[in-house]
Amino acid sequence: MQNEFQNTQPASVCSAPLVAIFGINSDNRILLSALMDIWKYRSVEAESEQELARIIEAENPALVLVDLSFSFSEELAAMRRLKRANIHKNIPFIVLSGHVRPEYFSLAMAMGATDYLIKPLDFERLEDSLKKM
Repeated sequence: MQNEFQNTQPASVCSAPLVAIFGINSDNRILLSALMDIWKYRSVEAESEQELARIIEAENPALVLVDLSFSFSEELAAMRRLKRANIHKNIPFIVLSGHVRPEYFSLAMAMGATDYLIKPLDFERLEDSLKKM
Protein backbone atom coordinates (compact mmCIF):
# COMPACT_ATOMS: atom_id res chain seq x y z
CA MET A 1 0.00 0.00 0.00
CA GLN A 2 1.36 3.38 -1.02
CA ASN A 3 1.86 6.00 1.68
CA GLU A 4 -0.61 8.84 1.04
CA PHE A 5 2.13 11.44 1.60
CA GLN A 6 4.67 9.83 -0.69
CA ASN A 7 5.66 12.03 -3.58
CA THR A 8 4.61 10.31 -6.79
CA GLN A 9 6.02 12.87 -9.20
CA PRO A 10 9.03 11.94 -11.34
CA ALA A 11 12.41 12.87 -9.85
CA SER A 12 12.96 15.54 -12.53
CA VAL A 13 9.77 17.35 -11.46
CA CYS A 14 10.60 17.05 -7.76
CA SER A 15 14.05 18.53 -8.29
CA ALA A 16 12.73 21.50 -10.29
CA PRO A 17 13.15 24.83 -8.48
CA LEU A 18 10.16 25.95 -6.41
CA VAL A 19 8.74 29.42 -7.10
CA ALA A 20 6.37 31.00 -4.59
CA ILE A 21 3.80 33.30 -6.22
CA PHE A 22 2.51 36.03 -3.89
CA GLY A 23 -0.34 38.41 -4.68
CA ILE A 24 -4.01 39.07 -4.08
CA ASN A 25 -5.15 38.64 -7.71
CA SER A 26 -6.04 34.97 -8.15
CA ASP A 27 -6.20 35.25 -11.96
CA ASN A 28 -2.61 36.51 -12.07
CA ARG A 29 -1.46 33.75 -9.71
CA ILE A 30 -3.11 31.12 -11.94
CA LEU A 31 -1.43 32.57 -15.06
CA LEU A 32 1.96 32.70 -13.36
CA SER A 33 1.55 29.12 -12.08
CA ALA A 34 0.78 27.96 -15.63
CA LEU A 35 3.91 29.71 -16.91
CA MET A 36 6.00 28.05 -14.20
CA ASP A 37 4.67 24.65 -15.32
CA ILE A 38 5.55 25.40 -18.94
CA TRP A 39 9.06 26.51 -17.94
CA LYS A 40 9.55 23.41 -15.73
CA TYR A 41 9.40 25.13 -12.36
CA ARG A 42 7.27 23.96 -9.47
CA SER A 43 5.07 26.67 -8.00
CA VAL A 44 3.00 27.37 -4.94
CA GLU A 45 0.61 30.28 -4.47
CA ALA A 46 0.16 32.59 -1.50
CA GLU A 47 -2.60 35.17 -1.21
CA SER A 48 -1.52 36.55 2.16
CA GLU A 49 1.69 37.44 3.94
CA GLN A 50 1.00 34.71 6.50
CA GLU A 51 0.64 32.07 3.76
CA LEU A 52 3.86 33.23 2.15
CA ALA A 53 5.71 33.13 5.46
CA ARG A 54 4.57 29.53 6.03
CA ILE A 55 5.66 28.55 2.50
CA ILE A 56 9.08 30.17 2.96
CA GLU A 57 9.61 28.41 6.29
CA ALA A 58 8.32 25.01 5.21
CA GLU A 59 9.47 24.77 1.60
CA ASN A 60 12.34 27.25 1.16
CA PRO A 61 11.46 28.34 -2.40
CA ALA A 62 14.20 29.24 -4.85
CA LEU A 63 12.52 32.62 -5.36
CA VAL A 64 9.33 34.58 -4.80
CA LEU A 65 7.32 36.37 -7.49
CA VAL A 66 5.48 39.33 -5.95
CA ASP A 67 2.50 40.38 -8.07
CA LEU A 68 1.74 43.93 -6.98
CA SER A 69 -1.85 45.08 -6.84
CA PHE A 70 -2.78 48.61 -7.81
CA SER A 71 -2.28 49.72 -4.22
CA PHE A 72 1.12 48.09 -3.93
CA SER A 73 2.08 49.16 -0.42
CA GLU A 74 0.79 46.02 1.36
CA GLU A 75 2.73 43.60 -0.82
CA LEU A 76 5.95 45.62 -0.64
CA ALA A 77 5.66 46.00 3.13
CA ALA A 78 5.08 42.24 3.44
CA MET A 79 8.12 41.56 1.25
CA ARG A 80 10.25 43.84 3.41
CA ARG A 81 9.09 42.24 6.67
CA LEU A 82 9.73 38.75 5.34
CA LYS A 83 13.18 39.65 4.04
CA ARG A 84 14.13 41.22 7.38
CA ALA A 85 12.63 38.62 9.72
CA ASN A 86 13.28 35.43 7.85
CA ILE A 87 16.31 33.19 8.15
CA HIS A 88 16.13 32.78 4.37
CA LYS A 89 17.13 36.36 3.60
CA ASN A 90 18.87 35.32 0.40
CA ILE A 91 15.66 34.25 -1.33
CA PRO A 92 15.27 36.55 -4.35
CA PHE A 93 12.02 38.49 -4.70
CA ILE A 94 11.00 39.49 -8.25
CA VAL A 95 8.37 42.23 -8.28
CA LEU A 96 5.79 42.34 -11.08
CA SER A 97 4.15 45.76 -11.29
CA GLY A 98 1.99 47.97 -13.47
CA HIS A 99 3.69 51.03 -11.97
CA VAL A 100 6.16 52.45 -14.47
CA ARG A 101 7.41 55.55 -12.67
CA PRO A 102 11.03 55.32 -11.47
CA GLU A 103 10.13 56.04 -7.84
CA TYR A 104 8.12 52.78 -7.69
CA PHE A 105 11.11 50.86 -8.99
CA SER A 106 13.37 52.56 -6.45
CA LEU A 107 10.96 51.87 -3.60
CA ALA A 108 10.63 48.18 -4.51
CA MET A 109 14.40 47.77 -4.76
CA ALA A 110 14.94 49.59 -1.45
CA MET A 111 12.45 47.23 0.20
CA GLY A 112 14.34 44.13 -0.93
CA ALA A 113 13.33 43.31 -4.50
CA THR A 114 15.93 41.57 -6.63
CA ASP A 115 14.28 42.53 -9.92
CA TYR A 116 11.33 44.71 -11.02
CA LEU A 117 9.34 43.82 -14.13
CA ILE A 118 6.62 46.00 -15.65
CA LYS A 119 3.17 44.66 -16.57
CA PRO A 120 1.97 43.72 -19.05
CA LEU A 121 4.73 41.20 -18.66
CA ASP A 122 7.31 40.47 -21.28
CA PHE A 123 7.35 36.69 -20.78
CA GLU A 124 10.85 36.30 -22.24
CA ARG A 125 12.19 38.87 -19.79
CA LEU A 126 10.45 37.11 -16.91
CA GLU A 127 11.91 33.77 -17.95
CA ASP A 128 15.39 35.35 -18.24
CA SER A 129 15.00 36.87 -14.78
CA LEU A 130 14.02 33.47 -13.35
CA LYS A 131 17.02 31.79 -14.94
CA LYS A 132 19.40 34.34 -13.37
CA MET A 133 18.24 33.56 -9.85
